[in-house]
Amino acid sequence: MYNAISLSQENDSIEVVPFGATLTSWKVDGEEMLFLSKKSLRDGRNPIRGGIPLVFPNFGAWELGPHHGFAHTSEWTVQPLDVMCTQEVNGGKAILFSLEDNGCTRSIWNHGFRLLYCIKIRKAQLRLELSVENTGTDAFEFTALLHPYWRVADVRCCTLSGCQGVLYADKTKDFGESREEREYVTVSQWTDNIYKSTERVHKLTPVGAGKILTIEKENLPDTVVWNPWAKMASELEDFSPEEYLSMLCVEPGHVARPVRLQPAQRFHAACTFTASEG
Repeated sequence: MYNAISLSQENDSIEVVPFGATLTSWKVDGEEMLFLSKKSLRDGRNPIRGGIPLVFPNFGAWELGPHHGFAHTSEWTVQPLDVMCTQEVNGGKAILFSLEDNGCTRSIWNHGFRLLYCIKIRKAQLRLELSVENTGTDAFEFTALLHPYWRVADVRCCTLSGCQGVLYADKTKDFGESREEREYVTVSQWTDNIYKSTERVHKLTPVGAGKILTIEKENLPDTVVWNPWAKMASELEDFSPEEYLSMLCVEPGHVARPVRLQPAQRFHAACTFTASEG
């Protein structure tokens, strides 16, 4: 088990662990919004299956290192709040994590970097802010993504707006490209779609105990929708076979095209999740 850091705001709360700076719980009025697998490995080596992991510097399979990079399996450091990450004047709360290149990361990806990751909680709202700085002497390219696992009563009843008319790559069909025709995306089979340049705002419903989730992206142009369905779920060692019906990943990211950073340059992105009554 990990030592979780907790923040609360009225009847809302979050829990986050320094391993991967992974959010493992977000409760709104006492209702859990995030899915966490009963079989998630918590051994300090493998990523946590659920919550909100952070993907960096690579989304997906990676010839240089582990799937989805190393940020979600690295130990992050809690930092004092700064101008990027301040307490909200209306009583909201925040925590700031950092991750810098080290011997382990350089053995995989030989670049100097500094990540700052600010997690803010306000009433019925969660805001995540990411800053990537190139601290080295050479330019580098990366992809980054927030990987929320949303807790749902039945994924077959969920709808997602904001993808209509968008080109997407279907990873279940060798990355074949199609254009999304549906106004509301639904899931009824193994789904792993990379939607490119989606609308800035999505609405996902129902989440948790029936809430509407509004997803507002900033400098995260793409959206990944993933559910393993029955067959794929049965092949994951850290996922109970029946749990696929209780979760849906809707993941804001910058993944269709990598970001290129010159030395001393910074990249900033953020996403705000707001829960409202359905």
